[in-house]
Amino acid sequence: MTRRTKASLLLFAGVVLSFIFTTTIASADCYRDCMDVSGCWNAEPGVNVSYCSDTQARCSSACLDQGPSGRGKIYGAIAYSKENGAYGYSHGWTNQEKAEKIALTNCSKHGPGCKSVVWFYNSCGAVVSDGKYVTWGQADSAQIAMKQALDKCNRHFFRGKCEKVVSHCSG
Repeated sequence: MTRRTKASLLLFAGVVLSFIFTTTIASADCYRDCMDVSGCWNAEPGVNVSYCSDTQARCSSACLDQGPSGRGKIYGAIAYSKENGAYGYSHGWTNQEKAEKIALTNCSKHGPGCKSVVWFYNSCGAVVSDGKYVTWGQADSAQIAMKQALDKCNRHFFRGKCEKVVSHCSG
């Protein structure tokens, strides 16, 4: 291999590595910058939690092509216990299994009997219960996911006894 060929290969490798590094940094910045502009990145106490949950979903979608998994998917999950009403959630994970595991861990800190109820990516999930049955919703916003869950619960179980448990977004 000639000296010129080696230099060309090294230059090409440098350009490729630079592109990969820059793209990775840009994807992290896209989500952080989107959340920061909305005031939700390091939200102070008193910031509207529902607004920030919806903002997480919007930022996830806006940065979809640059997501941390390389496939553009940012996962979240919600776990719930019918035994005692404990719940836990997770967000910002690059795979479904990790999101569900963290949600279960967070739920288990508040009581036994936790089960993963819903997982989602680049969107939001919600859980509703009437004390005996549990339903869930999944949509682009926390409000729509909650409406879906409430509608399912009221349609299939005890109308009027269904109560909101939690909603959360993946971003």
